[in-house]
Amino acid sequence: PSRALVAGLCAQWHLAHFTSDLFDPAPEASVWASLACIMEAFHAGEAPAGCCTGNVYALPWAATEEGGALFGNWKDLGSVLCAPAHGGAPTLEKIHNLACPSYLGESVLLAKADEVAATIAKGAGADEAARSVASAAGLPYPKRFAGRQFMAGGWGDSLRWEIFFQALGMDMFAPAGATPIAAALEPCLAGRLADAAWWRQAMQSDLAMDYICDRVLGAPPEQRSWLRALPVRARGAHEHAEDLPLPCLANLFLRSTYASLGGRYLPYACLPEAESQEEHERLQRARLCLEALGVTTAVTPRGLAACLGALRLRGCRDAQYFGELYKQIATADVQAFFKAFDESERESLRRSLFVPRRGFVAAGACTWEDTGLIQWLADVPALQAHYGRYGSTVRHFFTGLAGVSQDWEMWAPSVFLCALRRLVDVVEEAALAGPLGGGAPIAAKALLDEVGSIAADIYTRMALACEHVSEHERRALGGQLARERLILLQLPGGGPGRAQPPKRLEASEAWWDVAEDLQEVETVRALALCTHFGHRPGLQQFFVDVVRVRREVTRLDLRALLKAPTVAGPLSHWGGLSIGDIEDLEVVQTSGDFRPPNWRPQGDAPDEEDVAAAGAEAAGAEGGEGGAGGGEAGAGGGGGAAESFRPPPSHERGNPRVPAWRSQREDDAREEPQPPPRASFPPSSAQQPGQQQQQQQ
Repeated sequence: PSRALVAGLCAQWHLAHFTSDLFDPAPEASVWASLACIMEAFHAGEAPAGCCTGNVYALPWAATEEGGALFGNWKDLGSVLCAPAHGGAPTLEKIHNLACPSYLGESVLLAKADEVAATIAKGAGADEAARSVASAAGLPYPKRFAGRQFMAGGWGDSLRWEIFFQALGMDMFAPAGATPIAAALEPCLAGRLADAAWWRQAMQSDLAMDYICDRVLGAPPEQRSWLRALPVRARGAHEHAEDLPLPCLANLFLRSTYASLGGRYLPYACLPEAESQEEHERLQRARLCLEALGVTTAVTPRGLAACLGALRLRGCRDAQYFGELYKQIATADVQAFFKAFDESERESLRRSLFVPRRGFVAAGACTWEDTGLIQWLADVPALQAHYGRYGSTVRHFFTGLAGVSQDWEMWAPSVFLCALRRLVDVVEEAALAGPLGGGAPIAAKALLDEVGSIAADIYTRMALACEHVSEHERRALGGQLARERLILLQLPGGGPGRAQPPKRLEASEAWWDVAEDLQEVETVRALALCTHFGHRPGLQQFFVDVVRVRREVTRLDLRALLKAPTVAGPLSHWGGLSIGDIEDLEVVQTSGDFRPPNWRPQGDAPDEEDVAAAGAEAAGAEGGEGGAGGGEAGAGGGGGAAESFRPPPSHERGNPRVPAWRSQREDDAREEPQPPPRASFPPSSAQQPGQQQQQQQ
């Protein structure tokens, strides 16, 4: 017999058994077999043939021509067909009174099967189990699901049954994320929608593609949002994907489009290849469904940006993938006349700049070109070394889209602060006579010889960078420079083999210029920042206003500094401010803090005012005893000694200057016998030639 005739006979059998009490109840297997015959006629586009024997149960479309409209009469047939129900009594129910037990071919009852079996085992009864299932699925009781035996009994594909049940008028399950059954559907259902084998089966029938498009493209917004958020263990993910959270459908990429850009790192949804024009049309409909679910199916600017973010998230550290992707993104931007990405998307691109052996860096922490030594000190990577081979298109991505600076001009002040810190450490390494590592662009000896000019270059660029930041940021930067002793100076050497170590000063130990009465004091003037940086535009304002150093140092300032001399540290190659740096007879020995009792410069006779101030204690003293007042006059108020000042002649061998305060280290050094030092100042013109010759010897 023909398929249509068998389907018609099965339909009449339903009418005979389920509308009359003359026949015994039919076994469930018989019911599923009869429904399967009718379903085959449905998917073949054939209507069940009517019987012309005058049977009162003849089908209502017995006169309908074969190949007519299917859906107009199939729903009417569903009002008289019966199917086994899941749980409860009666065991058979009209199809119009049942709900479909699957969604897009995935069983909605499988997740509740164990719970239903446990409920019945407790003696609660099938009715209570059915009520529990209906509540978990969001169905109004007594609405029940149809049985799911057709899924496991070899009765055909579950999606084909679902399409057939919809044509008969059975209620379709509408999942929502709040129900337990919908939540249990998520992993399995998402896997189906991303599987090429499932789509290949569906694409064999126009009925199946119509149904899928209706359930996906025609889904209400809340249901489509639920579908897009379904988690899926996508095929093709790399070996470390198990350490990452499962991607959702909306985060997948179509393998045939993005496999060349993402390799093994992207999560993919797959579609089969079309072998005919008819399959090609169905394939396009499948792509539309995946796009509605959020899958990235085409190479677009936003798709490329999403691919870049996914590569970073899923652990890709291969510059080849990123280089090709940067090129594709830049090409898309050029083709869109540089308007392919909005500001938020550009910001995302700025955070996705990959540098080999470093990872991802921000746009402000790298440059396109390598600017040399300062860039090496600041540890700022140059991207041209890694991506220059991709040509000008990739250069447009970095400098145009991502906002990477061509060179150092766009660096933040904090970058130069890092360069100063690194300079301090590198000088320590160079002082140990070891080679500089990390691909240093300068030799150790050359670095030690050029510390001052390198620091000057850094300060100059830092001052320019400060013009583009807020006042709060400038104050914070100046405080860091001051506290971390990052005012770096290189003083002239002390002769062959006696080069002085460079200085590290705090802001309280530094000054830009010296007072007028100290202009002739070479040691003080050598420490003035203007001596080292005065020829650099903008550095005076930078050091005075940002770093907060003294604009001008006075004698009183020097006296305060001498009371608390500091150094960088006993193991450091850097030096700090010490007494030896600023000690000068005209500066120190005229100070009351360092002058021995009863000392007075030669030729400085006490005047009447000094004698009166000295009192009875100075009355019996000899000529030198009145010098205390004169000494205070020479140092008090920072006025300074007379230009004719000279130290008193010494009749002993050694330095004629009066001993000043010394540190513990200096006292320890003096305990060891050392050759007598030479005089720091020329002998006074008042000395006799014999005395001069004796001192020179």
